Amino acid sequence: SAAKPDEFDLWTRESRRVGMHLFGVLGFSFDAEKAGLRRAVFGNGYQSVVACPCDAAFWQRQILDRAVDLARQGMTAEREISGILIDFELYANSGKGGQIYYTDACYCDHCIGSFLAQEKRSQDAAKIPFADRVAWLKQEKLFDAYHPFLQGLVREQAQRMREAVEKVRPDFFVGFYPRPHNWMLLGVAQGISSPEHPMILWATDTYGGGGPGRVPDWREEMSRHGISCYYCGGMLLRFYSAANLATNMVRIARLGNGYWL
Repeated sequence: SAAKPDEFDLWTRESRRVGMHLFGVLGFSFDAEKAGLRRAVFGNGYQSVVACPCDAAFWQRQILDRAVDLARQGMTAEREISGILIDFELYANSGKGGQIYYTDACYCDHCIGSFLAQEKRSQDAAKIPFADRVAWLKQEKLFDAYHPFLQGLVREQAQRMREAVEKVRPDFFVGFYPRPHNWMLLGVAQGISSPEHPMILWATDTYGGGGPGRVPDWREEMSRHGISCYYCGGMLLRFYSAANLATNMVRIARLGNGYWL
């Protein structure tokens, strides 16, 4: 993980020495409360420790600046860093009994206030208690438009990050985990990928066994959502035996662009 600079630096130097490609992992799970950043609010009214996914300050500090820094480090003669993998699972939230994705978020004052401004609705609604905001949006027949609006906001932040990285180093890969399956993940994937620079998708469809039979028609699905990617199917070793691992690795790779363990 790139979160431990001293340890990661050893990997960068050794990767350069032996001719390996190294990807630094950036985690989206982050203690925003401790950092003084805007916190996410979930549909049940829970104000989490993790950051609001639309917070530009969080994106700048935790994702964009660190991605650009790793891209620059990989340009030096003594270090090898070919790209980053962004892990979008919210371990800091799920560890406290909350959700591991932003599927049912974010209903913070800023998010709902921005949405109401676009809809030209009174900002008085932003005074509604967190736990009542989903019900209010549904009552006002605004709920169906809410997450598409937020999706556009996270897409803008992700695109800003991609453009900043490309400006420094166009050949730097941006990786994505897991497969995008909700409004937030889809928005980010749309923003960090482009036909000229597809993202690397560390997919989880084949995680729990099943091998190539679990690989979806990912080309059609990603194209439908406007996402450009290289597909790598993941395998958890506890679900694959030594007798069939090699065969599954080859067959999964043939259905996409690679595999990962």
